[in-house]
Amino acid sequence: MPRILALALSALLLGACGPKAAVPGTCPQGYGTIELQLTQAAWFDGNRLAQLRSDARAALREVHIAFSSAQPTSGTLSIQVQDKSRYGEAKTIMDGLNTNHLFDIAEQGGDTLIVTPSSSNVVQLRGDLLDRTIAVIRKRGDSMGAGDLAISPEGTDRIRIVLQDASKAQALAALLGIPGQLSFNLVDETDSSNLDAMRKGIVPIGSALLAVDHPLEGQPAQIAVYKQVLVSGDRLTDAHQAYDPQTQSADIAFTFDALGAQQFGEATAANVGSRFAIVIDGRVVSAPVIQSPIRGGSGIITGNFTPDSADALARVLNSGAMPAPLKVVETGRCPVK
Repeated sequence: MPRILALALSALLLGACGPKAAVPGTCPQGYGTIELQLTQAAWFDGNRLAQLRSDARAALREVHIAFSSAQPTSGTLSIQVQDKSRYGEAKTIMDGLNTNHLFDIAEQGGDTLIVTPSSSNVVQLRGDLLDRTIAVIRKRGDSMGAGDLAISPEGTDRIRIVLQDASKAQALAALLGIPGQLSFNLVDETDSSNLDAMRKGIVPIGSALLAVDHPLEGQPAQIAVYKQVLVSGDRLTDAHQAYDPQTQSADIAFTFDALGAQQFGEATAANVGSRFAIVIDGRVVSAPVIQSPIRGGSGIITGNFTPDSADALARVLNSGAMPAPLKVVETGRCPVK
């Protein structure tokens, strides 16, 4: 079991926290502390850039504009239009996707658009990112009975937590270090026989080679999946540890909201006979064959779970994914005064 999850499991057995939280900005003697840092990559909100890239690809392809575009790096997305005569049309489409003016779109070389987060919105984006991260921190603290937390942003990229029960600091920090990103992606069966080439970095556009969590004997340690997310974890309304009496295994039962249920039903109906990869934090926990359309908006995630690890992961999924990766800088106690 990964150390970060093992530490988080201990939090589930520690009980509820007692007295009131510290006042934000203070550190009462003997209280526990956690200092977190949002990674530098988080400040340009790579997910938003990635979503813009996905929307741009769909919009440009719809009108048959050929282009090339790499994954966003260092807060920058570039889109190169192959036919310069359609460059202006592509620029208009990109402007239309940027209605909230969250990004600056610059022209380069007469055929390339350079997209970066708008400098006028950086403060807003950072504030929004901090607010969303703090909301998830509170949910995860509640899920393990950490009691009231005093959470204070420090500077532009750090968060300080003070909790009354110092014995829970390390376990809470471990729980906060789990990103909790869940997605359902189709397995790329067309390249299953070409894993050696993929391991050397020759991966088809639109696919990714992911590690398999605890593969069974004789099964590959990696499989190729399509990058397109058919249903994402943000559509979950509930996740909890379940038990299968036939296999005597611990699983995770989940329920989608209305939109997620619709997406899940449509995806499974259109891909009967294909394998559906269940991906958590970039690792495939299982990839069952879709036997029939799955309607109703609920299902089961199977994997090599213990009852405790299934319960801990369900709590993480229930609280929602971290909006940005968090690094635990330090855990400790408030100093004696």
